[in-house]
Amino acid sequence: MKVTQPQKTTTVFKSGTSLAVRLPKGYALPIGRVVIMKNANGNIELVAAKNGWPENFKAMFQEVDWEMPTKIKSERPLSWG
Repeated sequence: MKVTQPQKTTTVFKSGTSLAVRLPKGYALPIGRVVIMKNANGNIELVAAKNGWPENFKAMFQEVDWEMPTKIKSERPLSWG
């Protein structure tokens, strides 16, 4: 991992039943979801998660043979009362 800012110290604290880390100024992440990873050395890395659909979402469904469902005829009328 390439370091682009000087090393700083912060505090880990308890928030309910979870642990939280206060990020110092200059180390902010966008508000939202993050991906958390623990590497082989035991170091924890946080990466801002991409929001929205995955880049290959549309391609995942291009080979699916979609068929229009057939209308099922009800044996009795539905009652909404």
